[in-house]
Amino acid sequence: MFERSGSRYSDLEEERLFVTLTSGFGVAALVLASLGIYGVMADSVAQRTSAIGVRLALGANPRQVLAMVLREASWLSAVRAAAGAGASLLLSRLFGVAPYDPATLWGAVVLY
Repeated sequence: MFERSGSRYSDLEEERLFVTLTSGFGVAALVLASLGIYGVMADSVAQRTSAIGVRLALGANPRQVLAMVLREASWLSAVRAAAGAGASLLLSRLFGVAPYDPATLWGAVVLY
């Protein structure tokens, strides 16, 4: 398939290239997803800055405010993980993965 200086790459070299490219795209997708989650949470907290300030002014403990923000983040993450698991069930047949492969589903949910 690929030629270099008159000789063909071996099958092993082709597989290594494919694994390297796939891993690179996977890492890039993970970084972009992490940045997206950070952006959504930063925007959510920025919109609630005045409410957080009022709570603190009325005597709320900073730990309570932190717990409130983390509870909201956990809820958003759980909803998105459920949506991702559902989408993976629908789209798994396109990529030759068993439709209900538990390792793939849990890996997608944990990494997401």
